[in-house]
Parts: sequence; C-alpha cells; structure tokens
Amino acid sequence: MVEATDMVAWTALSYAITIAVLVLFAIYALVYSTVFVPKNATSVEALATLKGFIAIRNTQGMWRIAWSMFAGSLGAWTITAPADFASFAGWLGGLMYGLACGIPLVFIAFYGQMIKDKYPHACSVGDFIDQRFGPSARLLVVLVCLFNMCIFMLAELTTIGSLFADFVGSVNYPIIAVVAVLTTGYCAYGGILVSIVTDQVQSILAILLLSIAVIYVAVTFKEELEPGFGAAAPQLNPNESSYASIFTLPISLLCSSFFNEGMWQRVWAAESPKALYGGSMIAAVLVSSAVVLYALSGFFVTWAGLTDENTNPNLLLF
Repeated sequence: MVEATDMVAWTALSYAITIAVLVLFAIYALVYSTVFVPKNATSVEALATLKGFIAIRNTQGMWRIAWSMFAGSLGAWTITAPADFASFAGWLGGLMYGLACGIPLVFIAFYGQMIKDKYPHACSVGDFIDQRFGPSARLLVVLVCLFNMCIFMLAELTTIGSLFADFVGSVNYPIIAVVAVLTTGYCAYGGILVSIVTDQVQSILAILLLSIAVIYVAVTFKEELEPGFGAAAPQLNPNESSYASIFTLPISLLCSSFFNEGMWQRVWAAESPKALYGGSMIAAVLVSSAVVLYALSGFFVTWAGLTDENTNPNLLLF
C-alpha cells in the first residue's frame, strides 16, 4: 500500500513539474509575442508578411542563432540514444555520434550563406529549390522534408512518452498530448521568432542541467572500473558498430539536417554572415559536447558492469 501511494505521488510530482515548465514556456512565448514584439520596429516589420512569419529574415544575432541551432539539434532523444549507442559501440561510437550531430550545422551555415547571397528572396529550402531547379524538384524536396520532419517530431514525442512510461511509470499518451499541443500552439501563434526566443531559454537551461548532472556524477560515481574495460571490452573497444559509425552517422545526420526546414529557418534568420558562421560553430561545439557527455553515461555504466540483458536501454543515463 505504501509503495502504491509512493508511486502515485511520484507520478503526480513528475507530471506537475513537467506541465508547469511547459506552461511557463507557453506563457513566456505569448507574453513575448504580445508585449515585447510590438515594441521592436525591426520585428514588427519582419513579421508583417507570411515570409517574415516563417523566416524572420536577417534579424537575429549570433548568440540567438547559436542557441536556436543547439535547441533545434538536440531533444529528448539525447537522453536515451547516445548512451544506448555508446554501450555497444564504445568510446569511438560515442565520439562519432557527437561529431556527427555537430558538423552538419557548420555545413548548413556555410552553404546556407551561399544560397542567401545568390537567392536573396528565398525564405525556405523549397523556395530555393524552386528558383534553382523548378517546381518539380521543389515538390520532391518538400515531400522529403515533410517526411523527415515528421520522423523527427514523432521520435521526440515517442521518446518523451517512453521516458514517462519507463522512468516515471505512467502511461505515455497524456504527456505526449500536452507537449504536442502547447509547443505547436505557441509556435503557431508567434512564428519562428517565438521559436527562436524560447530556444534560447531552453538551451541555457539544458546546458545548466547537463552541467549539474556532470558534476554530480563526477563526485558520486564510485564504481570500480577494470583496466582495459574488463568483461565489457568487446562492446567498448573499437568494434564493427563503432567503425561503421564513422561513415553512417555523419552521412545520415548530415542528410537529415539538410532536409530539415527548421535548420534552414535559422539560416534565413541570421542578421549577417558573421552571425550565421559564428552561431553555427558555437552550436556545433555545444551539440557535439552535449551528445558525447550523454554517451559517456552509457559507456561508464557498461564499463562498471551495471547493465545486463534485462537493462532498459532508455534508462542508461539514470
């Protein structure tokens, strides 16, 4: 009876904190859109058209671009996927995962600036393809982008749901519905500008929480680690999975980033080449570092022998 009561209290606390944070972000987005945006002549002018609503062209500085690219690249999947991958692909797989997540941002920035220079009126990747290759190519690229972004969105929502199912011990669909409705709602209301502004806050909080987690683990992790990785050497030393990741991860993540309209929106939004190049490089370093740190959690628990065939791969970080 006590355990059941504790479980109910734990579930209620998890939902209360998560929903409160989501609601606060939604309120912040709405307040920013209705109070602060009208006071900024540049934002008002940029948002006056549909193209401005989805692209907010040439208005955002380097740090906003950096934070927004960071938030756009990472998500709930970073809590589960890198740790799981490093548990069987080892240190090389974890390192490649981090590099493969960060490098595409720099590629998009440099190629994106070339596109902005040659096609200054484009406000989406579809616009650029239409102007360069024609409507048939545009239709194909738009369909690929929609398919890719749907996969990305579903991966985010299902990961959030699986964390609530596996870690909190709750059914997964209520939190999925709350996240989907609130985030879609405030982005649809305020456009890409509100998305970038909330990305900034989310990224700073994410870096803060990750830093706290790293310090906590560094101080409290006391498990014995055998030289040469002990029994886990086949998984943690370079192996077939880690060698394959040298090619497969950069190619797959580069392609998925190029066919993600969210990344290109940051390109259009950058106020100058300096803001775009600098923001992308800062974001690439932060993204790669964050993914590697998350991967290390799976690496170390496997090295310490804390996992077996019954371990939930979604919970290696915890």
